[in-house]
Amino acid sequence: MPLKQKTVMVCVFSLLFSSCATIQESVKNDDVLLKKYTVKENAGYQYAVSYRFKDSAKFDDVTLEVSVKKYQMCETEDRGVYDRTEITERKAIYKGGLSDLAGCYSDSAIFCLAFGAGLLLLPVCITDSFRAMDSSRHIGEVTETINSYGPNRCGEVSPVGAPVALTLNNGKGFARSADASGNVIFSISELGKSAKDFANPWGNLEAEGGTQDIVVSDTVMYHWIDRDYEAAMKQSTTDAYQDFLDKYPQSEYTDVITSRLIKDALEQAEKAVQEKDWEDAYSYWEIVKDNAEGLTNGEKKEFHKIEKFLRSNIVSKNEAYEFFPPEQLNYTALLTDPWSLKGKYIEIEGLVFQRFGGGQYLIRLGGEYVIYVTYFPGGGNQFKREAEGGFPTGAPVKILAEVMGTRTYATLMGGTNTVPWLWVIWMEALR
Repeated sequence: MPLKQKTVMVCVFSLLFSSCATIQESVKNDDVLLKKYTVKENAGYQYAVSYRFKDSAKFDDVTLEVSVKKYQMCETEDRGVYDRTEITERKAIYKGGLSDLAGCYSDSAIFCLAFGAGLLLLPVCITDSFRAMDSSRHIGEVTETINSYGPNRCGEVSPVGAPVALTLNNGKGFARSADASGNVIFSISELGKSAKDFANPWGNLEAEGGTQDIVVSDTVMYHWIDRDYEAAMKQSTTDAYQDFLDKYPQSEYTDVITSRLIKDALEQAEKAVQEKDWEDAYSYWEIVKDNAEGLTNGEKKEFHKIEKFLRSNIVSKNEAYEFFPPEQLNYTALLTDPWSLKGKYIEIEGLVFQRFGGGQYLIRLGGEYVIYVTYFPGGGNQFKREAEGGFPTGAPVKILAEVMGTRTYATLMGGTNTVPWLWVIWMEALR
C-alpha cells in the first residue's frame, strides 16, 4: 500500500477514536517597579517609666525622681507602584486511546498536512492550536504591599498629665501626675513610715501600662543599714540582732551584730536552762548553732555545755523529735563522706553489731556497712534502759542522732577501722 494511503488511515483512525481536547491555562503578572514609598498609621501610645534616687545627708530628705516617656506607636507598610501586564499562558492537552497513534498534539495540523491525508482532522487541529495560543493584557498602574511591621515607636510626645502610681511592698499606694517634661518626684519623708522599711524591690511604678520595679541604690541602702544598726544596738536583744542579720546578711556591721547575737543568745539559753525552760533554751541554743562558725573558743565551750543540758533532759521521744527534727539526707553521703553532713540530724534503723560499754555501739545498717554511735541517755525511759544493760547485740534499733564526722575504733583482730560517727539524741528498740 502506498505511504499516502497509510497516512490517511492513521488520520481517519485518529478522528474516529479521539476524545475531546482540554486547554490548560495559567495567568501571571509581568510587573515593572515605578516607585516605592512608606505609609505609617497611628497605633496608639506606649508609656515607659524609669527612676533614680537622689541622695541626701538625711534619709528623710532622699527623693525618688521618676521620669515618664510617652511614645507614638505606628503600624508601618512599605508599598510599591508597578506597571502591570497580565500574561495568560495556554496549552492543549489531548486525551484518548487509539487517537494517540495519530500523534495529534499541538503540532497535529502539521503532521496531517505533511502527508496530505489529514483533511478530516485539520479543522480540529487548527481549532485546538488556536485556542492554545498565549495572550497578554495591559493592566496599568497597581499598588502592592512589600513589607508590613509594627507597632513600633515612631515619635515622642509630651506625657503631661500622665498618671503615675507608686506602690510600696506593703501595698500602700501613692499617685501623682507627670509634668510637661514627664517628671514626678516622691519624697521619702512624705510617704510615711512604711517607706522607710528596707526591702528589695522596694516598690513598683506604673504609668499607663508601663511598669518598673524599684531597687534601692547602695547609697540609699546605707541609710537603712545605719539606721537599723543603731536601733538594734539600742534594743540589745536577740530578736533585734537577728532581724538586722535577716535584712542585711552582708554589711559592714555583720560581724559586730553576729558577735552580739551569739553572746546574747548564749546568755538567754543559759538562763533558760537554769529555769528548766527547755523550749526557750533550745530556741536560743539553735540561734547559736546557726552561727557556729563565728564562735570563739570560750563560746564553743558554753555552747556545748548548754547542748549537753538539753540532751540530758530529754525525757520523751516527742521532745527529742521536736527539738532535733531529722532531715531527709543522702545515706550514700553518710557512708562515703560523713564530714559533709556534720551537724545534720538524721534518723536511721539498724542492728546492734557490737557494744563497747559506756553508751558506745557499732550499728550495722545492712551488708558490710557499720556506724559508730555515742549514746548518753537522759532521764526517763532512756536512763532506765541503759541502767538495765542498754541494747543487746543483735537488737534492731531506731536512732535519732547528729552526724559528727568519723570515729576510729579498735577491731577484735587488733587493727583499727574508721567509720561514720553519730551522737545519739534518741535511741529505741524496735519490736
